[in-house]
Amino acid sequence: MKKRILIITDALPPSFAPRMSYLMNELSTKGYDITAFALQQAQSNCDLPTGNALIHNFVYSCSSPIIRLLQLIGEVLFDYKNKWFYRQIKPYLRGKTFDAVLCSSYETFPLPTALKIAKSLQLPLLVDLRDITEQFGENYYKNRHPKAPWLGKWFAKIKIRQRNKVLKQANAISTISPWHQDFLRKWNKQVHLIYNGYDATTFYFKPISSQKFDIVYTGRLIDSETRNPLLLFQALDQLIAEKAVDCSHLQIKWWIDNDSKKILDAYLTAYPRVKKQTIVNDMVAASSIPPLLMEASVVLILSNKQTLHGPKGIMTTKFFEALGVEKPVLCVTSDEACLASAIEKTNAGVAATQVTEVKHFILEKYAEWQKNGYTHQAVIQHEKVPFSRQEQAQAFENIIQSFL
Repeated sequence: MKKRILIITDALPPSFAPRMSYLMNELSTKGYDITAFALQQAQSNCDLPTGNALIHNFVYSCSSPIIRLLQLIGEVLFDYKNKWFYRQIKPYLRGKTFDAVLCSSYETFPLPTALKIAKSLQLPLLVDLRDITEQFGENYYKNRHPKAPWLGKWFAKIKIRQRNKVLKQANAISTISPWHQDFLRKWNKQVHLIYNGYDATTFYFKPISSQKFDIVYTGRLIDSETRNPLLLFQALDQLIAEKAVDCSHLQIKWWIDNDSKKILDAYLTAYPRVKKQTIVNDMVAASSIPPLLMEASVVLILSNKQTLHGPKGIMTTKFFEALGVEKPVLCVTSDEACLASAIEKTNAGVAATQVTEVKHFILEKYAEWQKNGYTHQAVIQHEKVPFSRQEQAQAFENIIQSFL
């Protein structure tokens, strides 16, 4: 008999939501019937696959600053957003039956909504936490509330309490790194590790020769506490000054959003030699990412050292996509934790802590490109496979089946 899964989450296509999108797509191929609810986000042009999922996106945000302020006050004092979301979903559930509820969340919303629905339908609840507040550093509050970081901290404490209340009542939890898994066991012992990953049907190695030695980055920069590219700029500046690479060959290509462009430009003012070799492009649709990475000579992953008061357990999807296409990964600055361990375990490239490491890695891959016209990282295949979206869908299915 076909199993019916109810997914409640903060974002789904056409917004960017790869973890749930690929899961819905893979579960569909396995014969699951999926109904999903989310909020429409600002970025609503994503073309990720979703299988046969019936998706309902609701509009919550408002252009009026007064309404947004009232919504924020209502969220803090009365949990208005979750109550509003529950009211939108409830009419769609009449006369329907499901076997389990899966809620995927960035921090907290919509966990209370999912718990209320799971209880009302007497269904098991699987909570999937893609990110949690505690993984971020102090700059997180400054970025979200630049005029009043204290307000951000206060708001976060309220949301954390809401989240933990749900975690204690969930049948199981899934999350994205060993750090997250260990941390979340404080509230529920049934915490399963399911990494983010790559879609094996679209991210795979293909030998494509290129006219230039391209170091490629796709994504966002955020801030230096979370993603610190300085080792790259310092290393490239030295290599160019030493004439160790031919500048007519070298390109550093970025596909980033407008906020990231401002951050990047601020960095490059101190490195004019590197700036001359830099090409900045707008962000592109998800379907355009695989060919960009396949043609790259080196894929740049931005990170930073894991510290007590800084970022922790952040495993960017961009690493897994680079792993999928088997291109050399240059991670700067190494987190010296979960991400660095995964890079080493799969032989995906280098997680650098020093300028000399970056220079050596670039020169090694530059020589390979000069010889072959392209690069190919000799990743360890049996270590790579568990990071595919297909394997991860199987892990989600195993958890769900344990409830049924």
